[in-house]
Formats: sequence, C-alpha cells, structure tokens
Amino acid sequence: MQKASFVKRAIALVIDIPAMMVLSYLFVFLLAFVMAPFYGRDSGFAQFMQRLQGVIIVVAMFLLEFLYFGFLWSRKGQSIGMKLMAIKVTRRDGSRVRFLRAALRGSIGYWISALIFFLGFIWAAFDKNGEAWHDKIFDTRVFEAPYDPYGGMDFPAPRPPVDAGPDLR
Repeated sequence: MQKASFVKRAIALVIDIPAMMVLSYLFVFLLAFVMAPFYGRDSGFAQFMQRLQGVIIVVAMFLLEFLYFGFLWSRKGQSIGMKLMAIKVTRRDGSRVRFLRAALRGSIGYWISALIFFLGFIWAAFDKNGEAWHDKIFDTRVFEAPYDPYGGMDFPAPRPPVDAGPDLR
C-alpha cells in the first residue's frame, strides 16, 4: 500500500475540523440553554456553575474528539476528511484500528502532535514512512485508499423487469 501524502493528510484534517466544530457548537448551545437560569445570579451555586462551564466545555470537546475519531476510524478507517481525500488509517501491519486505539490517536495523539507548533503533524512530511508523532505513538499508518463513490454500500446488479418478455430474460 502506498503511504498518503502530507498534503492529503493536511487537507483531510482541515475538512474534519469544521465537522468537529459543528458538533461542538451544538453542545455549547445545549449547555448555554441548561445554564441560562444561573446567569446573572449572585448565589454561590450560580457562581460555581458559571466557573464550571469552562471546564465542562473543555472536557466535552475532548470527549467529542475521542468519540468522533474513535467511531469513524474503527469502523471504516476513515474520518469524513479522509473519505473525501481517499486515504485510510490502519495499523502498521495493515489490520483495522480498534476503537480505543483510534479514539486515543485522534484525541491524545492529536493533542501531543499539536503541542509544539504542530511539529508532530509536520513530522509526517519529512519522515521516511510518512508517519506523524501520533502514528508512531499508536502504531498506525495512513495509506492511499481506493475511492469509493458509494461509501461502501453494496448495490445489487440491475435486473430486467418481470414483464419484459422472453427475449430480455
């Protein structure tokens, strides 16, 4: 299998970020709705809830990232961005990535790779195997995948109509 180019990997990540942002904004909207009764109150509990809101948002963002990448990568090996760029994440031996490894790679691994000016992501451009830091940590690789316009759905072959007559059967 041919390793995925750095450019394709970068574009896939840029596509995944808005998808994650939409999920995050929906969560923050729901949280604001729940927290609305506490805004503007002077009670100790209301102030505690207002301070806790930031922590809840950070934990929720991490959890959303964990679930988003864990579910998609463990299912087909592709996030939305990877699907559009026709690349796929697998273990180094080519086997499927399981949920926990995929989720940790997409959450903790991405945070580690982004920690120092995104050096862990940029590393993939210069590595002989095209591996970023999160690939090295979680024993994964990103390969070119055949483009599947049907998204893995298996459509049956068309058959002639039942009343087509003896010449078309």
